[in-house]
Formats: sequence, structure tokens, C-alpha cells
Amino acid sequence: MDLFFGHLPWEKAASMYVRMQVFVLERGIAIADEFEDDQFPNAEYVVIFDGKEPVATSRLFFTEEFARFTRICVVKTQRQAHLGSQLLRQMEQASIAAEKYHVLIHAEHSAIGFYQRNGYKISSKPYLEDGVECVDMTKTLDPSPT
Repeated sequence: MDLFFGHLPWEKAASMYVRMQVFVLERGIAIADEFEDDQFPNAEYVVIFDGKEPVATSRLFFTEEFARFTRICVVKTQRQAHLGSQLLRQMEQASIAAEKYHVLIHAEHSAIGFYQRNGYKISSKPYLEDGVECVDMTKTLDPSPT
């Protein structure tokens, strides 16, 4: 497995490939809803490849208050390989390097346990996003070296 992190066009394309498979084809989210949010021109993408195949992705951007981790997904055949945790660790390291220590994730209800195992806490009541029940989850990162 190879992990890439950046904002080059091919990294964004690989990320969208995985998002298309997971969110649109598997989960049934409308394609217009999944790809309507290109308003983050400074977003960075984390993509994990298995050979030439992108199999996991996430997106990171910063607001004044938070590091935002979005569109975190892993293709079905790789879900037991702990790739989601690798994505989180990469984005957490990048956030600490940028001195952004507060993370916000809009988590689907089905992923709450995954995020809790990675140290995130529920910080909102449930709400619908693109027809899917979600909650906000947050984590404060420790900037001290480990």
C-alpha cells in the first residue's frame, strides 16, 4: 500500500474515484450531492493505493477554528485493513504541523464507533446530511512530540 498526500490534480482525481465507488455507487448518495462541494480550493487529499488502484481517501482543509476532515472512505474490499485509521493519522499529523489542534468531522451514524476508537467524541445532536444521519465529532490534538 502506498499513501499520497497533496493537492495535485491526480490526487484529487484518485480521491474522487474512491468517493464515486463508496458514496455514489455503494451508498446511493446522489452524484450531484457528493460532488457539489468543490468550494475548498486549498483542500489536501490523502489517497491510499493498492498497486495502481486507489482504495481509500480523505480530504483535509482548514477553517479559522478547525482542521476539517471530510469525505473519509475506504472501498468495501479493504475495510478490515485499518486504512481509515491511517487516513486519520496522516491528517492529524498535517494538522499539528499547521498548528491546527481542533478537528471537526461530520460522521455518518454507522461510523461513530470507528471515530470513537480513534479518540473522537460526539459533539452535536444527530442531523441529516445528504439524506444520511450524521453527528459532529471532535478531537483536540496533542502537539507535543510522541
